[in-house]
Amino acid sequence: MECKVQQPVQQFQDQAEYQALMEGLERSKFHKALILPLIERNTEKIVEIGCGNGVVLDLLAHNFRKSQITGIDLDPVMCDAARKRCLDNVDVLLTGATHLPLADESVDVVIYCSTIHEIYSHGGPHEVDNSLSEAVRVLKPGGSIIIRDTVKPAPEKVRVNFKKDWTRKRFRTFIKDYKVMPARYRQLSDGAVQVELDYFFEYLTKYFYEVGWHKEMDEIYGYFTKEEFRDKLAQHGLKVAKMHSYLLPFFEEKWSKDFSMDAPFPESTVIIKAVKGQ
Repeated sequence: MECKVQQPVQQFQDQAEYQALMEGLERSKFHKALILPLIERNTEKIVEIGCGNGVVLDLLAHNFRKSQITGIDLDPVMCDAARKRCLDNVDVLLTGATHLPLADESVDVVIYCSTIHEIYSHGGPHEVDNSLSEAVRVLKPGGSIIIRDTVKPAPEKVRVNFKKDWTRKRFRTFIKDYKVMPARYRQLSDGAVQVELDYFFEYLTKYFYEVGWHKEMDEIYGYFTKEEFRDKLAQHGLKVAKMHSYLLPFFEEKWSKDFSMDAPFPESTVIIKAVKGQ
């Protein structure tokens, strides 16, 4: 790849927000590497939709040196950051997730790593369908879509105790600021709350943000349950070959210090490999 970086045409709200985002992406590298064993060693062409600053592209480039790898992102700042890595077997394209400049049945693996929740948050379920349709179009028969993202907990009411006063105050701020879904909770007399777990999951994945709080208030992390993922992929002719869900250690450690619940903490993350029919 020719290492050419353009001047960014989009700016984040401030440098602190940009720096926090980049640092967060780098910290996630170890966990995102869990998708690598799902990719065959002799894979010819890999596409990552929503490549961001190139964290996953870096992993792919060094683990699949003979593969042709393409990163796609709608944000020119992120594309520039990915290009700065100067990875020999990687091209980065500035385009959206619903109009891929790729030929039909030309790709072996399509990767969505922390991307579908962004598409859902800012475009709704219809845009998720549009993106999956495009991914299936460019995918070879027998090719795979690999997803790593947040996962919606099954419907359940839970009782939550706040171990720290600031987390209780933060929940009140969240109720006021988060307009993406209606607040579904009941204040209890002892200071605890009874709350729908899918609503509280949105708080759990956001409450610790200081920089970027306003952006988090537009995000939906719990958009599909595991069964909804399976059904959605089947609608697009994809059969789930592997699915694994778990709670990120970062969340488990943080949540256990700040809250107690009358049920286990919800799983945060799902990794899926789905295969296109021959």
